[in-house]
Amino acid sequence: MDAGIATEDNLAFLRGEGYDYVCVPLSRPDTKLPAMEEEELSTFPDQRGNQIQARWVNFPGEEDNFLYLESEMKEKKEKSIQELHCLRYEAGLQAIKEGIEKKEE
Repeated sequence: MDAGIATEDNLAFLRGEGYDYVCVPLSRPDTKLPAMEEEELSTFPDQRGNQIQARWVNFPGEEDNFLYLESEMKEKKEKSIQELHCLRYEAGLQAIKEGIEKKEE
């Protein structure tokens, strides 16, 4: 299920009907991700041969089990997106600064 459909009401309905489900959660539990032993990790390649690590995590007080996936390529992509946002933000600030300086002249 997509995160937009995975509302708590919809998940409660599925649980009540006895269905299993897989979804992207709208939010993560407010609990720190526990440290894992190497044997608790599963590693496998994606379609392009990049390694992905997976592990099941159970948080205290949470009814659901969480599958965490980590990949170096996904981390690089996220970092690249963040850097692009920073560059755009800084360019916007620079444009504002230049606009203010022009008005002062």
